[in-house]
Amino acid sequence: MRSLLAAPLLDSEGCLGMIVLSAKSRLHPFQEDDLELLMALAEETARRRLLDHELDLARDIQMAMLPKAFPHLGGIDVSAELRPARTVGGDLYDVMADGERVWLLVGDVSGKGVGAALFMAVTKTLFRAIAPGSASVAEAVGRMNRELARDNERAMFVTAFAARLDLATGELEYVNAGHNPTYRLEAGGAVAALPGPVDPALGAVEVHQYRSARLPLARGDALLLYTDGVVEARSAGTQAVETPGLAAGRVVPVPSGAAVAVRGAVAEEFHTQRLESYLKDCRDETAERIVQGLLERLDEFVGDAPQYDDVTILALRWLGPS
Repeated sequence: MRSLLAAPLLDSEGCLGMIVLSAKSRLHPFQEDDLELLMALAEETARRRLLDHELDLARDIQMAMLPKAFPHLGGIDVSAELRPARTVGGDLYDVMADGERVWLLVGDVSGKGVGAALFMAVTKTLFRAIAPGSASVAEAVGRMNRELARDNERAMFVTAFAARLDLATGELEYVNAGHNPTYRLEAGGAVAALPGPVDPALGAVEVHQYRSARLPLARGDALLLYTDGVVEARSAGTQAVETPGLAAGRVVPVPSGAAVAVRGAVAEEFHTQRLESYLKDCRDETAERIVQGLLERLDEFVGDAPQYDDVTILALRWLGPS
């Protein structure tokens, strides 16, 4: 050994170890520039370790904000799960009791990463603060929108489906703020998207009058709320293609469910057709089984392809007045 360099690996807790380089050559011993480069690499490694630790902590905090146990209210069966595509994500869900009624919320923040996660946290906090006691779902959503749109310099927004179910009568009042349609699984076996208006996403337009729709549920009817990470989940590319004018690695917008060109291969989306086909087999399933069964279908469809977007699924079945 003719020349040696060493740099410490440090984090907030102290020294983790050393990076050591050795050389046998007499002609090219390490110089001061080499030491500066090694120190820079060591500092970058430590910085990334600290960032990973902070992201893990942020994930724990974010996931802790989501309800793991749901209100013990007679007459409903509820289950939900969220799978972020990254360490932290922008999806959210909530289920909240309000006297003899229960509030539901599923949302999807624009973008990904830490910014989306913070906007998600603000959205959920506003929902918890505003929804209870609100005269209507439209009123609650309108107030949330005004708060999210105020001083929104980054122009972030969140698509959301918010609803309130009367546990005594089964009447469902809901607002769709630019979100995927919620499905109703009728006790008789029929599956259909809920009708009604679709208003702008929350935070996008500060002054907007949100519109609600109402629908009476029958005993045994179920609801499925989800984010677009479900229907836009992509399978692994199986067929090589030549796409004129498409650079490698570039994804172009296509209609939902169509084949998507990714790095020279065709990746198919899960699409609403597969979702509806699955839901038709869920007539007598519990809410938990509806959620877990759909996740299993997604895993089977996606295979080894990386998760493209956050996935959130919430199922609720109304069992009738208690």
